Amino acid sequence: MLHAFAVCRPLPLPHLVDVAGLSAAPVRTLRVGELGLVVQEVPAEAFTEEALRERLSDREELERCARAHHEVVAAAARSTTVVPLPMATVHADAARARAAVTERADRLLAVLDRLEGRVEWGVKVSVGAAVTDGAVKGEGRSPDGPTAAEPTGGAGGLAYLERLRARRRSEEERDTLALRAVERVRTEAERVAVATRRLRIHGMEVTGRECRQVLNLACLVEVGRGREFVSRVTAPDGCADSGARVRVEATGPWVPYSFVGEAADEDR
Repeated sequence: MLHAFAVCRPLPLPHLVDVAGLSAAPVRTLRVGELGLVVQEVPAEAFTEEALRERLSDREELERCARAHHEVVAAAARSTTVVPLPMATVHADAARARAAVTERADRLLAVLDRLEGRVEWGVKVSVGAAVTDGAVKGEGRSPDGPTAAEPTGGAGGLAYLERLRARRRSEEERDTLALRAVERVRTEAERVAVATRRLRIHGMEVTGRECRQVLNLACLVEVGRGREFVSRVTAPDGCADSGARVRVEATGPWVPYSFVGEAADEDR
């Protein structure tokens, strides 16, 4: 059985000898007309649908396989443009692998042309998280109601309400500034990037409770324009002041996983 990692042009890929892949067999290129398919022989019993479902349901095994898959794709990309394939793309034999690539050859060649000389950069915009419900609702209260220090009426109660109003105004101002930062970053990214794509926002389980992500953008950028791209999107401005707690982070360059779809009009 063959595991397929990526499609590329049929060129020598010397860096493949440095990666282990998913089995003891060597990673190699299978020629399919004008294309090359990066493959590795794997044990059939370990890559049946049932076996894969069981293995990939294990978090550690999933992480190991994902890392190995990416290492092969990245090694191939050090020599040429590649179209990464989804992890666990398997074929019964070389004939079926060739048939699958041949069926999509025109589309794959178009994607290779589109990605030629381009890499992916990621841009994330985060803002300090809103005050937690407990901090707002529980301030000055006991389980049975307001404490003596924060009564519902009188000067203490008015002061408590005023603090709530001030906090809400601060949060609204912060959110407005964060939205402006998002628009600025998107505008600057699109000045340099060939294409952009908004990705799923990471939740607090990834960013932490003190940080809220408001933009997760993938950008397709020409090789050689990375420094300009990073400089533009991360340049400080009035939106990124200390009160707004806005943070812009650029990461890359990466193999352009986010842009392997054949429809170019899906990007913007």
